[in-house]
Amino acid sequence: MSKRKKALEILLERINRTVSELPDGSLVTHRKGKLIYYYHTSHTKGKRNTTYISKKDKELISGLANKKYNNNIKEAIFSELSVINRFLTKYDPQAIYAAYDKLPDNIKELVNPYILSDAQFLENWLNTPYEGLNSIPVNNDLITDKGECVRSKSELFIANKLFSMNIPYKYEYPLLLESGAMIYPDFTILDIPRRRDLYLEHFGMMDDPEYCEKALRKIDEYARNGIFLGDKLFLTLESSKTSGYISTFESMIHTITSHAAICQL
Repeated sequence: MSKRKKALEILLERINRTVSELPDGSLVTHRKGKLIYYYHTSHTKGKRNTTYISKKDKELISGLANKKYNNNIKEAIFSELSVINRFLTKYDPQAIYAAYDKLPDNIKELVNPYILSDAQFLENWLNTPYEGLNSIPVNNDLITDKGECVRSKSELFIANKLFSMNIPYKYEYPLLLESGAMIYPDFTILDIPRRRDLYLEHFGMMDDPEYCEKALRKIDEYARNGIFLGDKLFLTLESSKTSGYISTFESMIHTITSHAAICQL
């Protein structure tokens, strides 16, 4: 509902900009037989003025017609926003979780809640034990702020940035694909509002042809299992001469985890 409200507010801003560029006044039409006559009405010092518009003045006619349409849309948006605002003043999305949270601890132990709160879901997600990838030795000198050993300085940077932004992640958490293959994404990030996992892969030697080929095959494997780039899969790329992702990484993470995007109308 809040996404719908945000979308309507953004659309309203767009309409207001459009209307500000359209002609003053309004359009009145009069049909006489098969002929349609166009008139331009405006108000000056409280007095209404009406003038005939020649059909040759298509720009004025079109502008006034579009203004009328935009004003109708504005009226519909105002009406819907009024309903949404009344709803939101009474709506408490956390109320359903309170049914469990209000229980005494000794009662909670006897209950299997239908729905976990975000905090409970996150706690369960973080505390799920797992075995990471052991085929490649971990550099014990590269320890993250979270206390993990990672394989490169770039992964150290990524892990520490996620940690500093309070973004829940797991390093090399195993992922069983539909094909039956087990892979280990560099970082698995929890999308808390949607209760889903997102995957961040760092490819650090993209100027190595063999390494680059393996990276492309891995991206393709993700896609064949319904994990698409820009949806649930995100990449950082690096070569021996380029580490451009560092300057844009935080912006990318905000994009990955942000859910203030406009819903489609």
